[in-house]
Amino acid sequence: MAECAGCGRALTADEAGLTKKLINRGIEKYYCVACLAAMFKVDESLLYEKIEQFRAQGCVLFAGPDGGVKPL
Repeated sequence: MAECAGCGRALTADEAGLTKKLINRGIEKYYCVACLAAMFKVDESLLYEKIEQFRAQGCVLFAGPDGGVKPL
């Protein structure tokens, strides 16, 4: 499992997907929601909302609507 490049916490597949979506799909360093929120100066709740929006749009970077978690 990947670790956050900012704080070292273990990441979820959705956090890795969000890093790719917000920063760059080719990125090799991933960040947790807390570190991404600090970088973009937004509330963590907004980023969780964005994950759900991207998932609803069918973005392949996020787990499916059944809640299945994809491996990194």
